[in-house]
Amino acid sequence: MGKLFITAICIGLLTFAVAAQEVDFTISVTEPTGMSRTDGGISVQNITVKPGYTCYLYDKQPWKGGRLIEKKENVSVSFVTFENLGAGNYFVLIEDKEKIKPEGMTVKLDPAQ
Repeated sequence: MGKLFITAICIGLLTFAVAAQEVDFTISVTEPTGMSRTDGGISVQNITVKPGYTCYLYDKQPWKGGRLIEKKENVSVSFVTFENLGAGNYFVLIEDKEKIKPEGMTVKLDPAQ
């Protein structure tokens, strides 16, 4: 009976360990039409995470003191769009529903491109 109990605990731990999922996505940008214009945007597409995720937009990486610009919570579709952005660097962070494995990417909006 002791061996059966230990086996059940190990199976439960293995099941929990595979619960974390990778977060993959692609980014496309709409460049602002001028340096002082705020008509740019960032689209995050093909997000491969279960519905209920959160998508953050920072002015730089949050662990380097980035300021949160916008947060979209409990998203249930495979894309998110941030609009009315000016030229500059941004950091997009996607966090799955379980908040286990966030993924992020730096994005530059440059009207000269």
